[in-house]
Amino acid sequence: MNNILSELRRRNIFRVAGVYVVVGWIVMQVISVMTPALKLPDWVDSFFAVFIIAGFPIALVLAWAFEMTPEGVRRTETLSSDGSIAAPSRRKFDLVIMTGLILVAALVIGKFAFNPPTTNNPAQSTFTEIPGSSIAVLPFENFSTDADQDYFASGISEELLNALAKIEGLKVSSRTSAFAFKGQEKPIAEIAEALNVTHVLEGSVRKSGNTLRITAQLIDAKTDVHLWSETYDRALTTDNIFEIQDEITAAIVGELRGQMNFVVPQDDTLRANSVEAYELYLRARDNMEKRRREPMQSAIKDFEQVIELDPNFVPAHAGLAENYLLMIYYAGLDHEEAIALAKPLVSKALELSPNSAEALAVASYLAGREGETEKALELAEKAVAANSNYALAYHRKGLAHYTLGQLDSALAEYEKALELDPLSAILRSEITSIHFDLGNIAKAREIALDNIRWNPDSQFGHIGLGEISFLEGDYSTAHQNFKDAQARDPAQRLRQLDVFYIYLNTGLINRAREMAVSPYQEVMIHLATGELQKAKDLVDAISDPADKIRLAYYQRDYAKALEISEPFLGFIYPEGKPITNSEQAVVAARYAFAFQRVGDPRAEKFTKLVDEFIGDRQPEDLRFQIDLTVGAALQIIKDNLEGAYEWFEEGFKTGATSKLNLEEPIFDPIRETAEFKVIVARNDKILAQHRAAIEEQLANPDPKWVMPSTETKEDE
Repeated sequence: MNNILSELRRRNIFRVAGVYVVVGWIVMQVISVMTPALKLPDWVDSFFAVFIIAGFPIALVLAWAFEMTPEGVRRTETLSSDGSIAAPSRRKFDLVIMTGLILVAALVIGKFAFNPPTTNNPAQSTFTEIPGSSIAVLPFENFSTDADQDYFASGISEELLNALAKIEGLKVSSRTSAFAFKGQEKPIAEIAEALNVTHVLEGSVRKSGNTLRITAQLIDAKTDVHLWSETYDRALTTDNIFEIQDEITAAIVGELRGQMNFVVPQDDTLRANSVEAYELYLRARDNMEKRRREPMQSAIKDFEQVIELDPNFVPAHAGLAENYLLMIYYAGLDHEEAIALAKPLVSKALELSPNSAEALAVASYLAGREGETEKALELAEKAVAANSNYALAYHRKGLAHYTLGQLDSALAEYEKALELDPLSAILRSEITSIHFDLGNIAKAREIALDNIRWNPDSQFGHIGLGEISFLEGDYSTAHQNFKDAQARDPAQRLRQLDVFYIYLNTGLINRAREMAVSPYQEVMIHLATGELQKAKDLVDAISDPADKIRLAYYQRDYAKALEISEPFLGFIYPEGKPITNSEQAVVAARYAFAFQRVGDPRAEKFTKLVDEFIGDRQPEDLRFQIDLTVGAALQIIKDNLEGAYEWFEEGFKTGATSKLNLEEPIFDPIRETAEFKVIVARNDKILAQHRAAIEEQLANPDPKWVMPSTETKEDE
């Protein structure tokens, strides 16, 4: 035995083994870091591990047979015991090797001591019964050769998210927020902090022909420890896709809650019956979420194909209905047409699955669009009960409360939705609006700025800041924000209108003319320039009742304006519903004035609504120019002409009122007074400063801005 040990030492077997272990361990650490950083396939780690392990005995055999000497490689058996390395050098080399081995051993022991390995067996999970567990499902990466399969990888992630959202006691961050980090190389801890979750699920999807590989891994966001991971290789069928999703969901629930008996609720109406239908549905959802005209039109075709392939697939019916209703705002679809298209789809979705949160949420949205606000609230409450992790259900509930004038309740529901969907640009925009309706201007501005921070490619944060600036009478700042918003969605007609009204209200008439895309906008230009006859000549070209009402009002034809308004008044101003925002207050003041001019007793009702909106506030208590205009109008309606001047005077301390506001017929009783002419002159002076600032912005535009001469024209 002594001879064998001596021969092993002479042939440097122990030294080679020590060096191999230290170097091999270092190589594996480098590979484990670089594999995810370079987005290499999962098998790369395994390949190098097998290669290094297999190389160990080969290295020992070579060390037994050969030795590196100053004269080159020699067969070891021909060398004397000191023929290769001098004794002092051998001792130093041995010391280095021993130090390396001790460090490797310490690091391995430390890793197991402080981060015990987890098991794939949920019953033995070290994370059993964690209170308040929460998770975000990040968009799975597309490792398929076809880049167009991104929507498929994202769809797999969304289906996993939906399955986890049904787990009681598990908070799941919504798709909108989780997917905001797609393509961003941010640390898991930073993502988890932004989404306010304790765990993150990430993975990849590789689809090649009829085969599918899905890799998933669950990460503790606080420690960055991988709690669980698995790779699934299956044939590409819908059964296999859903089976993998169920297995991943069950494993995650096991890790977080120590449960072995998780079962995904089976509802055939919530799952597609073919791969083709499933892929079309994922692509349709992806296009609808873009909130732009062309993608949403493409979504219609895909949803319709899905329904043709699988008539009982509830998410397709609900998704197509939601797409139609959203197109009212984002694609210019006529309101009545959208409702007519959505209605049978909503009915079918509810018929197929009465307790589907998706079906109930879109049914709530439809009821709200039809003016059935109480029904909308009831349906939204049912959607929340069906899935307490469904952010859109709280969103729809908040919308119903807002429509009912219950701002505090609306804010509470929107904030619940935001907890589940913390990066949602649309939710943050809604909350911004509610805060400035409540007078919380600083908070509204803060949320709008956060919206821009978290959603730099979205228009909604800029819209919020633009609306605040516009209402404050800071038109040049509003212009900059509205142009920034328009740059993010050039085809969105509402953003074009925002910019159009900035030009109209500041007196940039030529700029406004360049942007006018409808007869009504042409009419508004004529009204702003006092060309009433030209406005009258275009009246037959206007189809929208609201536009006709406003035109008749500005032409001082109050009887006609009220006649056209009659069918809508009960809906717009139902009994017992207070005014909740400045825009409603302006319109109510117009109705009060018009009713007063024709001797209709309803003037008292609308005067009261405006009076209650202003309340006990004095001119110095209000910041918005439009509110100061409402205050002045209210004084004129009450026949307190001197009081009107006080409200205008306060307005000049903060900014300007729009050029068109001073053309309001309400101000006719004081229009020819010396005091009002001073008001107009002072206002024109302030507007001139804003005009100069806007022209300067247009002379040095942001490269992304759509310039007035090239802005897209479209039909009414």
